[in-house]
Amino acid sequence: MPDLLPEIDRTIVQLGKKSCAGVHFSPAEAQQWRDIQQLLDIDHQATLVLGIIIALHLEGRGFSEDDLQEKTAQLQPPVQLRSAVGGLVDKGYLVRGDEERSEGGLHMSLALEGFLKTRQPHYLAICRTGNQHILLNKAMGWYKQERGHFLFESMQSQIFRSLVDHHNDPLARQLRRLSSQVYEQMALLATAAHSLAQQKSMDLGELVGDLFPNPVEQLLYSAAWADPKNPLYTQNLLAPTQLIDGRVMRIHLHPKVEGKLIPAALRRSIRLQPPTSPYFQIIDHKSIPSIPLHYTKSFDTERQQLIELLGDERLRSYFGRLQAGGMVPGLQVMLTGAAGTGKTELVRQLARQTKRNLLIVRLEETRDKYFGENEKNITRLFAELTATARAMSRLPIILFNEADSFFYARANRGNSLENLENSIVTQFLNELERFEGILFATTNYTASMDKAYDRRWAFKLIVPSPDTAVRQLLIHKLFRDFAPAEALNRIAAKHAFAPAQLNNVYRKLILHKPEHCNAELIEKLLLQELSGWARGRTPVGF
Repeated sequence: MPDLLPEIDRTIVQLGKKSCAGVHFSPAEAQQWRDIQQLLDIDHQATLVLGIIIALHLEGRGFSEDDLQEKTAQLQPPVQLRSAVGGLVDKGYLVRGDEERSEGGLHMSLALEGFLKTRQPHYLAICRTGNQHILLNKAMGWYKQERGHFLFESMQSQIFRSLVDHHNDPLARQLRRLSSQVYEQMALLATAAHSLAQQKSMDLGELVGDLFPNPVEQLLYSAAWADPKNPLYTQNLLAPTQLIDGRVMRIHLHPKVEGKLIPAALRRSIRLQPPTSPYFQIIDHKSIPSIPLHYTKSFDTERQQLIELLGDERLRSYFGRLQAGGMVPGLQVMLTGAAGTGKTELVRQLARQTKRNLLIVRLEETRDKYFGENEKNITRLFAELTATARAMSRLPIILFNEADSFFYARANRGNSLENLENSIVTQFLNELERFEGILFATTNYTASMDKAYDRRWAFKLIVPSPDTAVRQLLIHKLFRDFAPAEALNRIAAKHAFAPAQLNNVYRKLILHKPEHCNAELIEKLLLQELSGWARGRTPVGF
């Protein structure tokens, strides 16, 4: 093959002319022709068309698709010109319009010109690298430019034309494998480009507006695609990222489809901003600071088991076995224990350690003064939790903090207000039972909770108050610079405190002058903290 390089342009032209004239190649010429096709990675017809283009180039003449049509019209068998030109464009040997030059039309790429002039094969690599993702590059360009760019050609026309012009592009072939419906292919392409260019999920109204310039079609497809049961979602092509009143408002590629349409290196660049919701706060796991937690030996074992269970492989296996048993794939963990034992911080650290984002539910936002709105808000809450979880690359941890404020016991006296409250609790129970994902809840008062919630939580863990050994560890960590070890050990052995109470003691201690900070003051402040409001107001003391 290296023997081809010195005269490769003239060889392509000469063999192309022979083939066009119907003259049979000699065995040596046939091998040369095969070598050229292998070197350029194009088929017979594309090589013929390239030969015509190079001949015109060597004559110093420009060319258009009409010129190529005229020169290939009489060839037998007929040349599929559009397909051949499209293949050459996809390989980066030809460019359309003003991609490299100021004028329109069809042109030989600069990289191919460089190869023909220098005979250096690395120019071909530049062609292929520059056009490795030609359809995706073009699609991303739609969402990086101002909409005025499409004044003379609708977005629908641009998307449709690109799918036709680049039908041999690997991305176009994958789209056809995913769906036989052209509008669905266009929707997938537009959504993929939008997520890469804009780094956020796509508004469904924007997508429909891009694909359907006709107002009637916009209404029809808006209604169809807003239904969460539409095949786009049930067949795992797109995933809703926001629902309002049961209607899809924002979308993203389903993770399975994203893996097929977007190269791995590009997928890693996507940092989608999930839509905000009044019902929960989203905390990125990377923003959670590392805080050492200290527990009794037996509970620390349970904590390690939770960390292992939240690993991808173990969780996938666990969910699979639940589904095999006809159960909803979900992990539900209720953490109970005395106030200040670190239940909420435990969930935060689990999210950080397992690299899962944390969604903290704002239960108070589901309350509404209007009749019937509470139940609707609960439905919206779980719909948005589901959509947000699907939009994330890994299942997040969802936390119902201080759950006893909402999961209270239903009354049975039958007055209208209690019936209303009962219906809210029942709605919550039903949503919990159907929910797929990772749920945690914390509470100090399990006695006030409805008994039916008990079976909704597969794992019920009591976060213990620290024993003497843990209390000594905690008090030494905070106060070793203020008092001798023996005094701190005595305080830890004498008083049963929670980590949060000890933190409050530290906050008050450091307000005092350093010379006054000693074991006696630490114990005095601790006693005040342990007595809570029982002792009434106490002076700050500095």
